[in-house]
Amino acid sequence: MKKILLVDDDPVFQAVARMMIENCQLMDFIIYSFRNGEEALDHLLEIRSSPKDSLVLLDLNMPVMNGWEFLEELKKYPLLQHLRVVIVSSSPNAEDIELSRSVDQVLDYVQKPMSINYLGKLFQKIGWATGT
Repeated sequence: MKKILLVDDDPVFQAVARMMIENCQLMDFIIYSFRNGEEALDHLLEIRSSPKDSLVLLDLNMPVMNGWEFLEELKKYPLLQHLRVVIVSSSPNAEDIELSRSVDQVLDYVQKPMSINYLGKLFQKIGWATGT
């Protein structure tokens, strides 16, 4: 089963992202929502699933553990070092975008609001689109 982790402290973003993902007509998936990186990391360590079966949509600015801290923590766990992450941020900061491209796990950096077209292309790219 494919796992999509929405890691963002904004409940409105989580609700909209969940609706868009559900409209992408993926098969065999579950969506988890977390308010910060610490909650998401705890979940990932608990379930111990293969990184190829998981995708994280990660905000950068959150309380407790922000997106950068979450990415730094992933490096400590061999099982999680190949986890696929897409940063979804409201920040147009060129430094954030450039830094995200230097992190192995980060597939992409997309600015909010994220579109359903973007998600469809992302799921095709990683082989999750219907029929792949």
